[in-house]
Amino acid sequence: MGLGAALLLAVALPLRAESITDDFNRANTSQGNGGLGADWNITGEIFLHENHAITHYKGEALAVYAKAKTSGEFSVACDFYALANRNYAGVVFHFIDAKNYQVLRVSFSEQDDQKTVWQWLKFTGGKMELTAQGAIPAGNMPVKQWRRLSLQSDGKPGAYRFKVTDRSGDTQYAAGALQGGDAATGGQCGFYFGNAYQYADNFNLESGQ
Repeated sequence: MGLGAALLLAVALPLRAESITDDFNRANTSQGNGGLGADWNITGEIFLHENHAITHYKGEALAVYAKAKTSGEFSVACDFYALANRNYAGVVFHFIDAKNYQVLRVSFSEQDDQKTVWQWLKFTGGKMELTAQGAIPAGNMPVKQWRRLSLQSDGKPGAYRFKVTDRSGDTQYAAGALQGGDAATGGQCGFYFGNAYQYADNFNLESGQ
């Protein structure tokens, strides 16, 4: 192969992709990053129990996967379960530090006729901005049932697509496109609890880095 052909091949090859999945299938513990292990950094009270990550404490909590950074193209997904009404859970992305990151979160309701919402939050210098939000049809986000939230970059910086499904991905409950604010790139991904009595499982990150 000549030099010119080798250069063309190198240009054509995609960036090294990373794929990370964590099902939290390990011994129950609250020790060492809440038991999530060295691959995770957590803020707030999060620990492992019955093969998923949980919080039983009030207040926001974050778990960020420490060993991978996103490129311009990425997808992140996680399963969530709420025991209490009007709790939020979601995915963290473009996490730079504890004061600069973004969250896409969804709320749960124990009442079948009560609408729930999704919200896109940006934290800059520790200040929160509600960038966008929308309603999820009533009955789609009950407590004590698992829901999977997925977020994917959408071709250009600052643009994303999301969906809320059952754990298998076969049944969709909400979906939408996000566009707005600054065109942040890079950082890390993870998951978010807005309050007490919530679970997370089957975290997945795909990055084009």
